Amino acid sequence: MAPVAKTSSSPLAYPNFRWLWMGQTISTFGERFTVIAIPLLVYDLTDSPFQLGLAFIVQTLAILLFGLWAGALSDRWNRQLTMISADVVRALLVLTIPFVLLFDVPTQVTVYLVYFVSFFITTVTQFYAPSKMSTIPQTVPKSQLLAANSLDQGTIKLAEVIGYAAAGLLIAAVGVRYAFFIDSATFFLSAAFISQLRLPKTNSDVTKHGSITQSIRAGFDIIRQSPILRATVIFSAIAPIGIGAVFPLQVIFTRDIILVGEAGYGFLQSAISFGVAIGITVIGIFFSSVPRGRLLSYGTTAFGLFHLIGVLVPIWAMRELGLTGYSVLAVAVPFFVALAIANGAIFLGIRTIVQENTPNAAIGRVFNVLQVVSNIAFAVGMASSGLVSYFGATLLIVMWMCFMTTVGFGGILWKDLR
Repeated sequence: MAPVAKTSSSPLAYPNFRWLWMGQTISTFGERFTVIAIPLLVYDLTDSPFQLGLAFIVQTLAILLFGLWAGALSDRWNRQLTMISADVVRALLVLTIPFVLLFDVPTQVTVYLVYFVSFFITTVTQFYAPSKMSTIPQTVPKSQLLAANSLDQGTIKLAEVIGYAAAGLLIAAVGVRYAFFIDSATFFLSAAFISQLRLPKTNSDVTKHGSITQSIRAGFDIIRQSPILRATVIFSAIAPIGIGAVFPLQVIFTRDIILVGEAGYGFLQSAISFGVAIGITVIGIFFSSVPRGRLLSYGTTAFGLFHLIGVLVPIWAMRELGLTGYSVLAVAVPFFVALAIANGAIFLGIRTIVQENTPNAAIGRVFNVLQVVSNIAFAVGMASSGLVSYFGATLLIVMWMCFMTTVGFGGILWKDLR
């Protein structure tokens, strides 16, 4: 860990954490513009739930192909340089979409480009994410780790709140093109902030000998030997199926069921990020002594219940009370904030489990194992978006949220997650 001058009650008192925090905050704000723009662009161009799901699945494919290798390599490489390079590459990739939109190219070519960019942005992110996660313990004392994670994730979610709302309004007003320019600019700013970190030149206890395959195997050995890590991986192979299933369905829910359009979709995503920020902040301050596995299980249970209610109550309000437009959205928002607060418990539980139970030199590998496993489950869920034509979006959401609630109860009863 980099030397620190004094003990402080705030992680922001430590310059290295402060620079990292600022870089992540600004890039997170910008990323929301692309996160909103891509599914809306694909759905506008194709009007196909399957193509909409495919836009997310290609991201998962990148994680499956490169996640394990990226985690092992990030533990060997200079983490600061890895994060800077990832930001610059992602900035350049994002710029290709508005460039192509300037020309009159066939619709399918544009859709393929979006898939291509999504795939490679996600690939590069596989190197950035474990590098950042491994760097946080080097920027603050161990006593500040939970607080640093809470502040980092809480701020990210607040940045998402603002970014989602701004993106929805911008796209509704002037179209998707400018969203990509904003995202690219914030990636460049993030790289500039992260360049200010002053970390040790080499990662402590990192072994650069042996093959990448051996490094990956060592990461699996660490998971196998730790009951809570092992349980977390298994849990992460099941619960994200439900989250992946409803992720593309939220676009259909806002646009085709409650009829609030692009801006409404942006506001709903803002509400979700706001709720996650509240959950992470409150848990970090008041529930730091709760076992991390319990946070994960309770959060999953509550996520399923509140998402179920958050879909059924607005539909009931439309049919029985005659509400329309943003009145319906106002009914949905409190429940989506509540499910997001629960999601904050999931985020913080998984993140801290990995950091507290893994040697620093192997955090990248263990973290990316979890990422790969959870994204396989996520892809399985997203693949169900093609079933909308047979069951409808509402019924699919209800089915998957009942599944999530059941998985959460199972986690509560699992002794390794207590």
